[in-house]
Amino acid sequence: MKADTGAVERRVRSVLAASFAALFAVRVVMALARTGPILMADEAGYLGNARVLSGGLELAMGSSPFYRPGYSLLLAPLVSLGAEPEATYTMVLILNAALAASLVPLLYLMLTRCFDVAPRLAVAGSIAGSAYPTVTAVAQVALSENALFPLTVLWLLCVAWLLRSAGSRALLAGLGTGGCAAALWIVHGRMLVVLGLTAVALTALAIRRRIALAAAAAGFAALGVGLVAARLLNDFVVDRNWDGRHTDEIGATFGSLDDIGSLLSVVRNAAGTSWYLLVATFGIIGLGLTVDGPAMAARVRRRGWDIPTISMTLLLATAAGLIVVSAVWFVDITRADEIVYGRYTEPVVPPLLAVGTVALVRQRPSPRRVALVLSAIGLLTVALAAVRAGLEFPGEDANRWSVASLPFVTGDLTAPILVATGVLGGAGACAVVAAARRGPEVVVVLLVTMFVLVSAFTEARLVLRGEDAVYPAGWTSPKQSVEGAGGAAVGFDTAHFDRIAVKVYQWFLPHTRLEEFDGTREAAPQRLFFSGWSAARGREGEGAVALWRDPGRRQVLWRRGVAGSSR
Repeated sequence: MKADTGAVERRVRSVLAASFAALFAVRVVMALARTGPILMADEAGYLGNARVLSGGLELAMGSSPFYRPGYSLLLAPLVSLGAEPEATYTMVLILNAALAASLVPLLYLMLTRCFDVAPRLAVAGSIAGSAYPTVTAVAQVALSENALFPLTVLWLLCVAWLLRSAGSRALLAGLGTGGCAAALWIVHGRMLVVLGLTAVALTALAIRRRIALAAAAAGFAALGVGLVAARLLNDFVVDRNWDGRHTDEIGATFGSLDDIGSLLSVVRNAAGTSWYLLVATFGIIGLGLTVDGPAMAARVRRRGWDIPTISMTLLLATAAGLIVVSAVWFVDITRADEIVYGRYTEPVVPPLLAVGTVALVRQRPSPRRVALVLSAIGLLTVALAAVRAGLEFPGEDANRWSVASLPFVTGDLTAPILVATGVLGGAGACAVVAAARRGPEVVVVLLVTMFVLVSAFTEARLVLRGEDAVYPAGWTSPKQSVEGAGGAAVGFDTAHFDRIAVKVYQWFLPHTRLEEFDGTREAAPQRLFFSGWSAARGREGEGAVALWRDPGRRQVLWRRGVAGSSR
């Protein structure tokens, strides 16, 4: 018997190691084709925070939104190495690949320790959750989700550890629980949901004597220290990259709920985000809930609030809270993706996918429950398509980064596309139910295959297209030209300039300060300055010489032809 158990453990470890290595290697290979940041202003915010945290030159973020520095703390050691910007960015993406691949062992531990899942099933669930397309997509850019994915699972593991521990171990577990919650808040403001849930959970568990008062106090102490650290870090980067411009993101968000129309918009957005979660996971989240929900209720009646029940409650409450926050955040929509905005809920999807996959295999859903999930997908699809048909948006129609796991090969989100996507999601749900009858391995192979197809499209549509747009053939870094001309400060012409380009150039000029001037009203105060190619004739008439050209953005680095300060 012991020999059999040992053989199973060795097989499980080998499969987990192979899955981690494969996912890490694939994402690293994808990263090697990249040059630099493509998603502005988000990446500039996180990379700029990392630069100032490592003691480097600040970035001028202008009127861009504030980006919290938690994820940037992980990037700062890489930036501090002082490598060339291209090499530093590659190291950032390799770190992202490691964080994404870490979901394999983390989800396995979550399933076995939080949900009492057998090793074979836990391996299947962990692979399914780790292959989720958005995890692969965001690993290709410097976004905070790269830290949120593993931190969310670590938080659930710490709660389970707290429930199982006593004495000094319980104190450590309490510190870990509060620390993970605070870390999530430091990474992104929407994780206020986890802060609140952690405080409620610590209080309720202490009152019911499931944990010692000292352990709950340790959790609250970690929360308090984390809140103070968050404020100090925020102030540090705001004073440097945002010129001290503080924003009350939470107050501004909930302050928009001022009439019945805004409340109806919240309902619409919540329905859209729920639809996204169902379709992007091919119904697995819904199917898993129809199976695991009744089982969880039965466990509560028999055994009270055990660790699996508490873990599932926290996971579902986090998902619900993020759906509400996302819905409120986009009361005033400006793009089609904002009515089905999935990005803010993505951190809970890998654990929900893992739990849902296990639930499907352990107890296959009845035809009635399958019909219930398919009906939900169908009704939501029709309702959202009707809403979308009545909306018109100026400029950009949709941002696929917000819905990176939608299973349809298009960048548009028109009403027909929403219908087609809903049909694909329903068909995928039927295929998953059929595969569940043949065991966990078949389900995982099917899911990974479908997720790889979606990931391949996302890579081509978002990452590679973005790479080509920002760094087309013939693009070179301006760093050598600027430093070769001795520019400690370089101007950029706000009247003839690309706002995306200014953030890209700042990343590639780590030792050069960029200063604004209006080229229609004044001459460049710096000897070196960026301006648009459209102003070439005027610049040449001033005696300026073009030192470097950006073929993608039609921007030019000019050197003024008359004597002047280089500052």
